[in-house]
Amino acid sequence: MKFTEGVMEDGAVILNNGEPMAVEEVVAMLNLYRKTLKATVEELESWNLSHGDKRTAKVIVKGKSALSYI
Repeated sequence: MKFTEGVMEDGAVILNNGEPMAVEEVVAMLNLYRKTLKATVEELESWNLSHGDKRTAKVIVKGKSALSYI
């Protein structure tokens, strides 16, 4: 998937592989990404509690940061 932006006759549009997306599709995709990222971060946190991996801790911080934007 490659997202880009374009202009149609009535304004801006988000394109997915060159195809326009409806606003509802964009919102659904953002919500799915957020839900998936949140679940992944929670799983990493749980794993990291018992394994104490510093690299994983850094990934968790980055994931939480990304969650604050979506």
